[in-house]
Amino acid sequence: DAIDMTYDQQATDVVRPLRRLVERYRYCRLAVLLVDMGSLTELASVLSQAVDMDVIVVNNVSTGLALELGSAIRSGGRM
Repeated sequence: DAIDMTYDQQATDVVRPLRRLVERYRYCRLAVLLVDMGSLTELASVLSQAVDMDVIVVNNVSTGLALELGSAIRSGGRM
């Protein structure tokens, strides 16, 4: 799932929709966030305080890499 934000938004503007998204997967022990901007790396600390799971942020992810990772997850982890 993806959350888009415009260039004029602050990272904190994304916390509410991101929290709702992560809540759908609250049975998971780990969330990996793929972000394309360094300013979004602070979301890990904000989000990990709001949910009961570990949160990892991977920074500077391209669309191609995100699609490749998503494909690997869907196919059972084979890349």
